[in-house]
Amino acid sequence: MKKTIFITLIATLALFLSGCAAGAPKGSAVDMTGTWRFDVVSPGGSGSPTFELQQEGAALTGNYNGAFGQAPLTGVVKDKAFEIRFISMGTEIVYTGHVDGDSVAGEVDFGGQGEGTFKGRKQ
Repeated sequence: MKKTIFITLIATLALFLSGCAAGAPKGSAVDMTGTWRFDVVSPGGSGSPTFELQQEGAALTGNYNGAFGQAPLTGVVKDKAFEIRFISMGTEIVYTGHVDGDSVAGEVDFGGQGEGTFKGRKQ
């Protein structure tokens, strides 16, 4: 598991740095700063977590609040694609998706224990 987290962090950093090296403008094509409510559907059930996000350039930070409790999060945005990660109860949860204005949609991986989809809106 540590190796997977390390590889994921390196991949995220490479994605971020490739945007910088390619001469991408400071910031991103979108700004995800704010409070978002996601509606998640998975074989294990559904839920509506909230994400309080701060975006600086391509980097996301903030907090998750939902069925897995509360947790600090990190992430990255490139163009309209994003990835958000946090650890809850020893499991890394990863949301990947696309943002379109005040709407998001994508997939969630519950640390290899299951998968789901989500749609969401900025509050």
